[in-house]
Amino acid sequence: AKTTEFGTRVFHGPGALSLAFGLEMALGWKNGSAIAFLGIDNWNLRAPIFIGDTISVREEVIGIKPSASKPDRGVVTTRVQILNQDG
Repeated sequence: AKTTEFGTRVFHGPGALSLAFGLEMALGWKNGSAIAFLGIDNWNLRAPIFIGDTISVREEVIGIKPSASKPDRGVVTTRVQILNQDG
C-alpha cells in the first residue's frame, strides 16, 4: 500500500457503501415502510476512505413519486453521502 498513490491502505468503495447502507437503515425512517431497493444512480467515489477513518452518512430526500396504481405506495429517491471525520 505504501507504493500506491495514496501511500497507505484504503477501504474499498463498495465496502464503504455496504457500511453506509447499514448506517442509513439505523436512521430508522425506512423501518416498516421500505418495500424494495430499486437501484443506484450516479455513483461518485470522490475521495478515498482510509483505514482508521470514522465515517458517517448523510441522507437527503430529493424526490417523491406517488404510485399511479397503488395509492398507498410510491418511490422515494434519496442522495446518500458518506463523510469522514473531516466532512
